[in-house]
Amino acid sequence: MRFFISAFVIVLACGPALSEEPASSAEAAVKEHFKDFDQTWAKHDAKALAAFYTEKAEIVTESGQTFSGRDGIEEALSQAFDNSLKDSTLTVTVQKIRMIKPDVALVDSEAQIKQGDAEANTLHLLTVLVKQDGKWMTETSRAISYK
Repeated sequence: MRFFISAFVIVLACGPALSEEPASSAEAAVKEHFKDFDQTWAKHDAKALAAFYTEKAEIVTESGQTFSGRDGIEEALSQAFDNSLKDSTLTVTVQKIRMIKPDVALVDSEAQIKQGDAEANTLHLLTVLVKQDGKWMTETSRAISYK
């Protein structure tokens, strides 16, 4: 179960579309994407969540498991939502955004996945978002556990 939890906390997404805007506007859009992703997670719709990723995206869990490509991420999410993450909630809190370029953001965040009355599993995420066709998309995300 911990595997699936950490695997999908990584599934951090992309934000609203932006044109070339000041960093503060881009940062606001990046923060908004986490809110959108949390709301999509609540629906447990693997296809909708996978749409937050680039075609060649990659996520790495805290245990080192890798999921590659939008289709691979969707398949893994679908299996998790049918099993260990069926009734889970996700809350992502952005801690720091570094705009590498106007269309590339490096994001540090804390993600909490909660299942019922159980204690939330908390992970640190390091995520690279890229802007494609006016939308922020997750290119890669890595989960880190500090426990």
